[in-house]
Amino acid sequence: MRYSNKMMVAALGVLCTQLALATPTAEEAAELLEAADTAVARLSESAGDGQAMADLQRYLHTLKGGARMAGLTVMGDFSHEIETLLIRLSEGLITRTAAVDELLQASLDELHLLREDVVAGEQRPLPAQIAARVHMLLHPATD
Repeated sequence: MRYSNKMMVAALGVLCTQLALATPTAEEAAELLEAADTAVARLSESAGDGQAMADLQRYLHTLKGGARMAGLTVMGDFSHEIETLLIRLSEGLITRTAAVDELLQASLDELHLLREDVVAGEQRPLPAQIAARVHMLLHPATD
């Protein structure tokens, strides 16, 4: 199929708009993720730090919204999953264990990598292994 010059210019315009939207989001995401890392460190020092948990939820909620507004669905959707995990932890629906703490840190590490992809102009799918781990925790099999 041949594309007209008009179609090519329109497609380029859309791409430039997406990149322009994503760049501030990537910078904001870096700040939010650094703050989230600090909140996770506070949680690991004091398991009952309710303010650290609330801060972490807020950072991920903000990251989710910014990513989705910029069309970064992988980052937005994964942020939503981790935010849901934190809510369930806060409500006592999921028990906090060393494995859950490790998954939280691994999830933040993955969000950092997704942000780096945005800076590089890419948007890759979430690795299946971490997606499956979060999914299993949020949706345990019932017998």
